[in-house]
Amino acid sequence: MVTFEPQVELVTRTTLSTSADPFVLDHVWKGSALLPTVFGLEAMSQAAAYVTGRATLGRVRIDDIKLDRPIVVDTVEGTRVEIKAS
Repeated sequence: MVTFEPQVELVTRTTLSTSADPFVLDHVWKGSALLPTVFGLEAMSQAAAYVTGRATLGRVRIDDIKLDRPIVVDTVEGTRVEIKAS
């Protein structure tokens, strides 16, 4: 966790790698290992629950999502990701 102020903001970072997160190797498209979209959506919903102080959000509906770019996991160096919820 990088920053956390309850009910205000959560910022967290991690590095995805094929050794720690081997599931990305099951999601290779055109030679690139990708973070599955559902994993990214789950991480965002967990961050939202945490910043709001809820154990879970229960059922979540996500509308009008736009996925402009995939999260590509570098198979040699890994890829650092950051999630912000406010």
